Amino acid sequence: MGNSETPSKKILCVDDEPLNLAILEAQLEDYYEIYTADSGKEGLEMLATVKPDIVLMDWMMPGMDGLQATSLIKHQSDIPVIMISAKASPSDIQYALNHGVDDYLTKPFDEDDLVAVIKKYI
Repeated sequence: MGNSETPSKKILCVDDEPLNLAILEAQLEDYYEIYTADSGKEGLEMLATVKPDIVLMDWMMPGMDGLQATSLIKHQSDIPVIMISAKASPSDIQYALNHGVDDYLTKPFDEDDLVAVIKKYI
């Protein structure tokens, strides 16, 4: 078996909107093991137990936003973080990329684009 195309890579999806998490899960569950968290704090707590290969992170969440969570993730690991956000201005995207985010997709996104970005990292 080993390195086959079975769902062995783990993705942690962090978003405060249940619908967004459901969409990500539906689009990716055939390819990957999907774990979800509804806050930056919960996402950080799940890191140690889930040990994801990549994190899909929303930016705008109450409490700890996605950039704060990304910063804390990057302090403890080199797990790639893809920001998926409605913030679509070039300056927002550049800001996120300059503050620890590995890649960036704007909402709404195309499923093929999402899979392509993930495959760049895992």
